[in-house]
Amino acid sequence: MELEENFCENAEVFETEEMPPVDETEQLRAEAEQLRTEAESLRAELSAERKLSAELREFAALYPETAVEEIPDGVWDAVKGGIPLAAAFALHERRSMRERAAAEADRAQAWARSTGPLENGGGEMYYSPAEVRAMSAADVRQNYSAILASMKRWQNG
Repeated sequence: MELEENFCENAEVFETEEMPPVDETEQLRAEAEQLRTEAESLRAELSAERKLSAELREFAALYPETAVEEIPDGVWDAVKGGIPLAAAFALHERRSMRERAAAEADRAQAWARSTGPLENGGGEMYYSPAEVRAMSAADVRQNYSAILASMKRWQNG
């Protein structure tokens, strides 16, 4: 008997409580799904930031003389493509060394055939576009005025 009374009381409470409308339930489900999607996106973003942070620490340990601001855009493009930063930079350095070596070989070969240095009127060396492209940033800074003078000759033929 007591069990029947409890059941009846519970049934009355259940009948008097308002159930949310179906539309509201669907809206809550949609909001929950949207929050779940946002959370997954934020987790992925955080994971990518942690990975980049670890790669930057590794880069700083391997290349302490190179500031992050000096990393060429091509290296960052490779990193966006999935190549680790240190590996992308090492590949860039290797390619630059090969280009410099090829330019130096060309320069040496041209020097051997030359009658002497070509001066740009003011006693400065002349650099071809290929030679400048093969230079490191430090070489460009060191020879900046001669490069600018050479560039005037590139434009004027």
